[in-house]
Amino acid sequence: MTFSGDKLVGGPQAGIIAGHADLVQRLRNDPLARAMRPDKVVLAALLATLRLYRTGEAEAEIPIWRQIAARAGDLERRAREIAAVLNVATVRAAATTSTIGGGSLPGQTQPSWAVAIDASRPDRLLKRLRDGAPAVIGRIADDAVFLDLRSVDPDDDPILPDALRAALQGDAGPTA
Repeated sequence: MTFSGDKLVGGPQAGIIAGHADLVQRLRNDPLARAMRPDKVVLAALLATLRLYRTGEAEAEIPIWRQIAARAGDLERRAREIAAVLNVATVRAAATTSTIGGGSLPGQTQPSWAVAIDASRPDRLLKRLRDGAPAVIGRIADDAVFLDLRSVDPDDDPILPDALRAALQGDAGPTA
């Protein structure tokens, strides 16, 4: 069996082969194996990731699992706090749905919360957010820009209002 280290376990990008020892050994003896084997850094990162599963810490320590495990109520609180800090009529907290991922969880969604910014030209606002420092990635839904907090590390919450404020100020002017 083959699978992706980053998609399946949330670790480094690595192709993983697992199976009966005799079959894996046959692959290991192939001349291409030397060219395809991972370096020590990838192996160390993969080992560290797998140890997190073994100790039961994966959900708390691996970013993708931390994002998937985030409770909708916590995301709602964060969205409301960020909207309140901005105190702008066009910025609000909004319930949304997150797509988990295409590689290992295709088509899977879960409830989430976003900071939604109503805009007459959401495409222009989204571009200003992407071009800002730091870059902020969102999506457009219902004529608003949605910043799904399931994909924002809580440690970045304090810098999000300033990034939004800068993009909103720029949105009032002409577009490039």
